Amino acid sequence: MKPTEHLGNMFSDEDSEENSFDAPAVENQNMEMNNDSFGTEDEEEEEFIAEQTELDLEEDDFNILTIEEVSMEVLTSRMGRVMTEVIQRGEHAAIALFEVANKIVFQSTMLDAKNNKVIATIIYGISRLFFDGRERDLGAEQAEHVIILFITKLAIKNKSMKCCDLLYQLILFVDRLYFHTDSFVRVRIYRLLACLVEESNRYADVMRENGDNLFYFTDEDIPETEEMIPIGVKTDGCQIWLVVYWINLHKVTAARRIHIVDEKEIDKCIDYIEISQDNKVKQAIIIRLASDVHLSSFTEKQRFRLVNLLNTSDSARVQDIIHQRLVESWMKVAGKEFVSPSIFPPPEPTNMIPNQFPSIIIQYLNPFEDPIAVYIFMKATINRFICQTVGDKDVEQFMKHLLGLSHKDTESVGLMRRTTFRLITEDSNPEIELKKTFVRILISRCFVDVVMNESKGRLDANHLHQRVLMFFLPDVTNFVQQLKSFCSVYFEADQTVSYDNCKELLLYNIIHLLNVAVRYGDAADDKYVYKQALTDLLENPLLEFSTETLMTMTTMCLDLCQTEEDRYEYCDWICGISTKLMINELNGKDEKASNLKNAIENKSISDRMYLRSATMLLSTCQHEEVKKPTNEMTVLFQAIIPALLGSVNKHLQKIGLELIGYATSIDFLNNGPYLKLTSFLLQRDDEVLKSTGIHSLVRVIQTHGFPDTASAIFGDEEKGPESYQNSLPKLFEKSIISLQGMALVQTVQDCLSMLSYGSYAWPKLLCTILLVSFQKCNENLPLVKILRTYCKSVRSTFNKINILNGFTKAVDVISKTNEHDSSWKIYQMTELVCEYLSSVMTIEDDDEAVHQEEAIYMEVELTNRMISKALSRPSAWYIRHVFTAMATSLQLEYVPMEKLDKLHESLVDSYDTIRCNSGKATQIAFKRFLTHCERVITLHEKIKGLKINFDLKKVKNEAEELDSRAACSSSSSSSRKKKRTRDCWDDDDEENIASDDSFEYYPKPTRTRKRVNSSPIETSAKVSRVSVEREEVPHEESNIDDSFEL
Repeated sequence: MKPTEHLGNMFSDEDSEENSFDAPAVENQNMEMNNDSFGTEDEEEEEFIAEQTELDLEEDDFNILTIEEVSMEVLTSRMGRVMTEVIQRGEHAAIALFEVANKIVFQSTMLDAKNNKVIATIIYGISRLFFDGRERDLGAEQAEHVIILFITKLAIKNKSMKCCDLLYQLILFVDRLYFHTDSFVRVRIYRLLACLVEESNRYADVMRENGDNLFYFTDEDIPETEEMIPIGVKTDGCQIWLVVYWINLHKVTAARRIHIVDEKEIDKCIDYIEISQDNKVKQAIIIRLASDVHLSSFTEKQRFRLVNLLNTSDSARVQDIIHQRLVESWMKVAGKEFVSPSIFPPPEPTNMIPNQFPSIIIQYLNPFEDPIAVYIFMKATINRFICQTVGDKDVEQFMKHLLGLSHKDTESVGLMRRTTFRLITEDSNPEIELKKTFVRILISRCFVDVVMNESKGRLDANHLHQRVLMFFLPDVTNFVQQLKSFCSVYFEADQTVSYDNCKELLLYNIIHLLNVAVRYGDAADDKYVYKQALTDLLENPLLEFSTETLMTMTTMCLDLCQTEEDRYEYCDWICGISTKLMINELNGKDEKASNLKNAIENKSISDRMYLRSATMLLSTCQHEEVKKPTNEMTVLFQAIIPALLGSVNKHLQKIGLELIGYATSIDFLNNGPYLKLTSFLLQRDDEVLKSTGIHSLVRVIQTHGFPDTASAIFGDEEKGPESYQNSLPKLFEKSIISLQGMALVQTVQDCLSMLSYGSYAWPKLLCTILLVSFQKCNENLPLVKILRTYCKSVRSTFNKINILNGFTKAVDVISKTNEHDSSWKIYQMTELVCEYLSSVMTIEDDDEAVHQEEAIYMEVELTNRMISKALSRPSAWYIRHVFTAMATSLQLEYVPMEKLDKLHESLVDSYDTIRCNSGKATQIAFKRFLTHCERVITLHEKIKGLKINFDLKKVKNEAEELDSRAACSSSSSSSRKKKRTRDCWDDDDEENIASDDSFEYYPKPTRTRKRVNSSPIETSAKVSRVSVEREEVPHEESNIDDSFEL
């Protein structure tokens, strides 16, 4: 080939311009579709031609593409040379030779040969690559990644050309090695599978933009072409079309093509995002909403629902797509409409306010409706704004950029500085000014939190923290004075003007900023000044704070205590201030002439002071560092708890119940008798009191155990210990069944936290929780999500047995109902239990199971119990749902082969009874699970049939061997790798092909490396020599060899 010629010129004139590599339009198209995942930047045309010129291929290697009849051996030889060049040259060769390899594969499939040797060579080469157990350096890993991408692109490209042979062989290859015993092989298989999925999605996106048809490499038929509506049913136009799309198995396609025309469709999309478990579907719907729906078309409620997904979603993919698409789309729209929020003074015509400043989002998200959602979204917009302004999140440069804003510009965007920081302003309308102050404080808090978070882990973190405090916040002394003045103006007890919830929200954000200033400030007396200010506010009887604010301030004072002695002195101070506040409420009496006991007996203490004192005492007991009571606390407990429980005010009774739980947890001896009062309050019809009482009992059980708690409540009855220990579970179960709404959610969460904290054999409680969680009337509550979180956090065999027993009891309860009258979702319940019981055990759990005489497998136990129930009542309606869920969710891969055989025999023996005494749907469900069991048995047989040359028992010790591998010296390992002999990738069927045409893999590709030329005779001798060595070495002591064969 002449130096002036490149690959595009080597084709004949019969080929169209599309086959030429020097065609500019097609080059751009190929780069758009194929060059994205290689991670290379666009090269200059001269450099690209130079790379093509250096490829070690002859003219005959490319002329085969224009010849109609070419033998399979020649195509195989040329494909081997192409793959060799890709390995040696890397990304540039892969890009340049992609169309060449594509046409070779396409030409081989057109021959209709029974065994396609071109595809077999590719599969054989990639298998040798995956089974090569030698250590790889960075260059070898990059070369391996390029090869995997090159082969996956070939498969997807040929699939789009209606040639599925290569893709089909790759899928079979993945299916055969997906559960391989070698972890390194599994990692490479997962990487190959990920590349296939990613490349398929990328190609589908490109085709969608061009308006072409799509394909799915997992489906042979496009689902939209199937007949979904029965013949004879009258179609209702668009409504039927929408329903068909949403119930389609390929929901991603439906999400991409559904028409969103009104608010109902938007609500439907958001509802599906909240209830769907498929993150890809969520991602597709969010992209559609961000790209096709204008910001003004959303209602305020819909905007808040989408923003709250950032806080409530467990998927990092959903959160990332909201950051990337939704925030970007909304800020662009808001930036075109507004320069600054309308609540602040309008900017001047010559303002220097940057475009799309984060605070403009409050024009569409009202901070008074949902301040948490606005706080979350504004933090995302600030991160985006920093990247747009200075790039790479350079915090210090961003601070300098903010300093460039004038005083009027900062007032217009709501950004507060140290020189302009104020909490009280002289205005004719104090309510409007209070709202403005709240919005300014919220914006400043968002900026402070984002900059502080971005400064973590940096060497100049302390310097940046000081810069932030100097720019946004005043010094702590001035800040505390402004806090006192603010509370004296807006929190007086006899306030004539109602500021709703605005002042409480503002005070919460002020305390947060003060905590940041004290934590990162460098002044020595900041903590003392801050603590003294909080104590002054707490002891002032003229100020009226909410319960949440009182608990926050009390907790902050305890956190500011330096030593344990200071902390308990502050506890005594809280008790003294609480007593003083209650005594000062005596009307017309001298403070010295009365005490707390007389004031309580005379009922001269107001509910406001009861609530304030009890809240301060409760927050003191809730602090994690307060583990024992002081004498003052004990006296106050005995005085205030009976008064709170005997009050007519339900809010005081609730505080009293909470106080019993926390007080008893730190002082069981003196406060244990009060637990009996809790049982009486639980028998009332008030849901709030029941939920609070359960919460208190759970707290005591976690601290002092189940028997002592039951003895304190039912010990006075003339019954044995077993009797009153059975009475406490019944109290829990009756209370849970009678609750609804958020009280039920709180109670379920408390009970599950108790079960995860200790080892309690309580299957009836789990049965009750399962029934209320999957009850149809509670589907709008997050009960299933809480139960799923509990299942993920608890993995011990003891807890699995408990939930299995609870599920069995729940099935017994459901079986007593009729199918049409049943209010439980038995399928979803069974699915959750199967996912929990069939979790794969870790290496440590596996070692423990080996030491046991008879390991317990929950999957087998669950199946045997359900089989016995099916045999006892074959015609029961719930059998169909249970076995359908087990067929799709119960994983049997971990169960040993012996137990699987016994389970399969039991299923086969039971099938005749099910077939003769049940309906058609139940028979199909039972047979589906039987087929699932047979599929797993076949998988075990396939794994055992693989010719592996190492012991399966050594796989358990892989985690320990990884550390020793990483500790090996690179110099010693590299010297050993050089001494190893490289085996060629020649097969017995391809011995007639020259060695230069073989598909070889080089760990360190370089142009100066000499190839190992070996004749077919030498190759066969190597294979025979290796086979002889394998027969001589015992099976237990053999190591991974380079000549691994499938």
